[in-house]
Amino acid sequence: MDTILLLDIGSIQTKALLLTQNQEQWTIVSTSRVPTTVEYPDNDVMVGIKEAIKELKVDIKQDDLNSIADKIEICSSAGGGLQMVVLGVVKTMTAETAKRAALGSGAIVTKVVSGGNVLKQPERLKQLQGSRPDIILLAGGTDGGNKEQVIDLAETISAAQVKSRWKDELAPVIFAGNQDVREGIKAFLQNDIDLRIAKNIRPNLEVEQIDNVNLEIQDLYMKNVVQNITSLEALSDYGFSLKPTAVGLRNFVNIWAKTKSNNAILFDIGGLSTDSYSSIEYVRKEYKQPTGNKTITGNMGYVRERKVFSAINASAGLSLGAARLLKTAGMDNICRWIKDCTSKSVFNACFNRMIFPLTHGQADLKLSKALAAEALRISFNEHQDIAGKLHGVSVTRHITETFDQVSPSSGTLAEWQLLDDVILTGGIFPYLSPETIVHIANDALQPSGITNIYLDRKDIISQLAALESENIESSISQISESVIQLATIIAPLSSSKKARSLGVITLKHSDGTKETINLKQGNLLFINDKGNDRIEVDINPVAGVDFGNGPGSKVSSIIAYKHMGILIDGRRPLSQDFSYSDIVQWYGENYSNLDRGERNVE
Repeated sequence: MDTILLLDIGSIQTKALLLTQNQEQWTIVSTSRVPTTVEYPDNDVMVGIKEAIKELKVDIKQDDLNSIADKIEICSSAGGGLQMVVLGVVKTMTAETAKRAALGSGAIVTKVVSGGNVLKQPERLKQLQGSRPDIILLAGGTDGGNKEQVIDLAETISAAQVKSRWKDELAPVIFAGNQDVREGIKAFLQNDIDLRIAKNIRPNLEVEQIDNVNLEIQDLYMKNVVQNITSLEALSDYGFSLKPTAVGLRNFVNIWAKTKSNNAILFDIGGLSTDSYSSIEYVRKEYKQPTGNKTITGNMGYVRERKVFSAINASAGLSLGAARLLKTAGMDNICRWIKDCTSKSVFNACFNRMIFPLTHGQADLKLSKALAAEALRISFNEHQDIAGKLHGVSVTRHITETFDQVSPSSGTLAEWQLLDDVILTGGIFPYLSPETIVHIANDALQPSGITNIYLDRKDIISQLAALESENIESSISQISESVIQLATIIAPLSSSKKARSLGVITLKHSDGTKETINLKQGNLLFINDKGNDRIEVDINPVAGVDFGNGPGSKVSSIIAYKHMGILIDGRRPLSQDFSYSDIVQWYGENYSNLDRGERNVE
């Protein structure tokens, strides 16, 4: 039997998880969380680590971490995590791909600078100066394509003399653009700057490749970030591998989705940011690659592939980031979730959270609920932008979407038509009631079709993210007591807001009983019949109503019946200008009004 200690060193809290592994069986021995001690007055991350281990009731022998467990794996976002500036010639093409690459490496993207004719040199200089990133990522030009504007961006970086966040030295640069201008890039940057050359992230308009640049980013993260945070460098001296928490979570959701053979999105609500990660398999059209100056010449059929997306939203934190979240969401959007809300009380509470990030809790759970709801809404909107199609793809004779299953109105893979599971994790959720969590997930995210809501009720996913891939895969099936399927939401999309029938839903319970529901516009129903472990669902929508298979198309599914049951919501699309009185009307003060609508049990 092996003992494994997993550590997640966050900006605010250090979390520890002690596991035992016996062949394929995983057992959670203990968990703990303590304040992170990177900053004043301790200035030593080891202080927090030792305190977290003490909370696990494990003795530290002679300060030797190797004596605690057979294996120790660590991830970290301490010190604000990895911060990057990205540059690309065209904002919606290479700059967008550069941003996706940075986010995929677990970075917070503090600035996106584009070239071309959009900005003149003085404006680009002003954007770069004072940014103080950990890394600058420069992209632009397909191989053999744009050269002049890529060189202009390199000249801008050289002239701006961008200082690193940690030292009074120039920030390192990774160039991942047109391979034909590498020598020109070196001429401008190599003498004064730590310059890395990676493969072009957009070698042609139809291809986006970010794996190689991700490796370069990870290498610089270890060199420039970890070594400048007190004691994180010492951890590497012990021989422990250290990776950004965001990279581990991105890996976790991808393995989750592959293991369950579905598509999933994970939201990690933290004190400094709210991060989202998705793994989505889809079918797209395959085209012949262009040659020379030719555009795409024909459809080669369909291919199935999976993509993983990340979005680190530094404007959506619940404590250190509360003031930024308030500014981003707006006072009205925060107050609509709170009874008897006043602007003054919310303003004061948000800024107090920045000063005392660990002191809030039970006393202001109503504000925590509101902030969490808006953090989910804002983060999902950003994630949809990140999970967009490749701009710049051209076809002959007609315009065809790059992703066959992506609607032209959205242009994103992060659509509920494709998503099956929502996973919620973060330190706030153990303090909220299950009804509250389902309510804010439903109304903030507004999923449609059939969506499973999972809750990390012990807040352990960020620690599991420290595991190596093969161990994550074997642990997922063993953590059902900690990461639970909280509820399933069935919600159709309707093009009409008038009160009318949306369709007939037939539920066949495992005990043999059958139930039919005539769902009408505006209905909100909660099915919670104890004793059933699975429900067969058949949905016959009316014309123009989409339950996930397209307008008017029937849907059949088997739903694993877990914990809170099934929420059937006929309010889509839900207007974003709702108020607290609307919430009371829908759910009741204590979620007592959920059971409404026509239900006939055979």
